[in-house]
This record gives sequence, structure tokens and C-alpha cells, in this order.
Amino acid sequence: MKLRFGETAQALLNQEGKDTGTVRFTEKDATIVANFRKKVDWDQQKLSDVFEKYPEIRPEIKCTYSVEEKRYGQLPAEFRNLLDPARFVKIASYEFTLKTEEEDNDEF
Repeated sequence: MKLRFGETAQALLNQEGKDTGTVRFTEKDATIVANFRKKVDWDQQKLSDVFEKYPEIRPEIKCTYSVEEKRYGQLPAEFRNLLDPARFVKIASYEFTLKTEEEDNDEF
């Protein structure tokens, strides 16, 4: 299903300014629900540099030099901008669900 619907789903996510998440779209008489889960990795050297240079952000960085995604999202933009060069988001997994119009209407 990724081969058939992956590009459409990714384009819809991109229109929303996202790389990961869930999108719904219709093809013929079916609704496709595509869910792209993310996996975030961090450049250890860059996080180490931020850790050493900015003591006020140290509580947000684990000793392994990673930042919890939830906490990263809550940081002010100035700190996220410092961390962004060390942050890598990958799609951890994806899932597609194909539903007919009848099944889709049953959800509501």
C-alpha cells in the first residue's frame, strides 16, 4: 500500500508542513488513512556543544545527549533553533488503512 498511496499521503503531510502524522484522503470509493510515525535522533556532538555553551538548557538534555520530543516541542523557538541542527527526524514506521465509504461513515 505504501507504493500505491505513499506519495499522495506524504504530499498531504507536506502541505500541512509536517513530515510525520496522520492524513486521510479518498480514492475511488475508499478512504485511505495513512499514519507515518516519527523517530527522532540527535547529533551527539552538536548536543554536547549546546550543553557546554548554554547551561540554562541543560535540564532539557539527557546525559546521552538527547532531548525528549515532548519537551523539545515545549521549548521557546530560540532554544529549538539552537537544537535543530542536531535533530534528525525519521519515519519510524507507517501504516495504511483502507476503508470503504460505508465503513468510513460507521465511525461517526
